[in-house]
Amino acid sequence: MLFGLATVLAYWVIAPYLEPLVWGAIMAFALSPIQRFIKKWVPQPFMAALLTVFLFCLLVLLPLTLLAVPIGQEIFRETLSLRDFLQDPSATLPKWLINLPFIGHKIALLATSLKTNTQMLTGVTGKLESHLMEIGNQFLSLASGLGHWLIKLLIMLLGTFAFLFHGQNVWEQITRLSDSAAGENLTRPLGVIPPTTKGIIYGLFFTSLAQALLAAPALKIAGVPNILLLSTAIFITSLFPIGAAIIWLPATIYLLATGHPITAVVFASWNILVSGGMEHFVKPMFIGRTSHIPFLMILLGVLGGLETFGLIGLFIGPIILSVFLEVWRHLLITENPH
Repeated sequence: MLFGLATVLAYWVIAPYLEPLVWGAIMAFALSPIQRFIKKWVPQPFMAALLTVFLFCLLVLLPLTLLAVPIGQEIFRETLSLRDFLQDPSATLPKWLINLPFIGHKIALLATSLKTNTQMLTGVTGKLESHLMEIGNQFLSLASGLGHWLIKLLIMLLGTFAFLFHGQNVWEQITRLSDSAAGENLTRPLGVIPPTTKGIIYGLFFTSLAQALLAAPALKIAGVPNILLLSTAIFITSLFPIGAAIIWLPATIYLLATGHPITAVVFASWNILVSGGMEHFVKPMFIGRTSHIPFLMILLGVLGGLETFGLIGLFIGPIILSVFLEVWRHLLITENPH
């Protein structure tokens, strides 16, 4: 009774900062191999954890912060250009877009119908303006809530350090408590949380990041515009099976339409090699080796988690489904041991 009351009160106190603490735990999982590597030269656990967090800030957080502003500006600029094009009666589509096989003339007809249909044009431009306002409001809210955002970031970093430094002891305590409270019925399902988290981090997040980083120089060499925006889109779409093709296929068509067939073939071949290798070999290897649950279950967990919990659901969703699957397997073994 007393423990239950204390747990409820503790949750009530930390609830406003539960999300950054969960992110800290996830980051600790992701950074644990780096921490083990650092410990070879810096055996002190405190200094190893501190150096790991410092490297994370220097190599990940700082570049992401520097990239966030230009990406937002590029999205704003492209949306503004589209709105201005629709509102300008004399503006015409680029020739390469009109000359696209199969779909070029349909795009031209759609643009013409939009410009001649006042009601439809007003609706489209109104939606674009609302998106522009939303982007602007996001920047304003970020600026106005900078102090609160920095506090959450600090808590996440402190949580990452704490989980790196004390994580093993904390997990052993949780395991002992669950074992004494419910025995193997609870301990076994909890045991799938670490490998599932690692599977998501390495099998989805890092492979998607690798695809984006490998696609960026290819986009640059091929001369495709808006490299930063397209690389970000490749990272996001790569979280899903064959998702990166949604970005690089239109870029290949653009190269063909602008009179660069050899570049288009090389660009497409590179992306097929990178995306295919990641999708069919690297991603299943990481997810299957660490989590031992079907990839479809991971994918459903990612999609459902994003829809239900937001960005952090990328990890929470698959963890919930993997725990459910482990409970299901345990019940089947209990009911039919032979």
